[in-house]
Amino acid sequence: MDEMFHATIPLHEVNGSQVSGEAMAMHADDAVIVVIDLEGLPDEGEYDAHVHTGTCAEGGPVATPLNPILGLADGTGNSTTTLDADELPVGEPHFIQILGDGGSPLACGDIEGHGERPPGSNR
Repeated sequence: MDEMFHATIPLHEVNGSQVSGEAMAMHADDAVIVVIDLEGLPDEGEYDAHVHTGTCAEGGPVATPLNPILGLADGTGNSTTTLDADELPVGEPHFIQILGDGGSPLACGDIEGHGERPPGSNR
């Protein structure tokens, strides 16, 4: 991959779930790698995660699914997903949402400045 830069997305609990963490989005010219680390998960098992178009406050449709988060006995969990860069259109607001049983939201984080290069970066 060519030059890469990182963005950190705080994931905040939703509806008192006590689930929180962060996502790291590593951007390159042709791909985005999304790494999610969580704590406070209620049970062992898999938790769905998606990137949505819109914001946590307003909601929005699923833009692309992410690999499920594997929850461990200690309440932590993580996943890594590699997306093609064009799977997340630049210039639109996006957010990451983690879902629990029955699709209820557990954590959410707005992706700030998706697709923007830091000053001095080449595209």
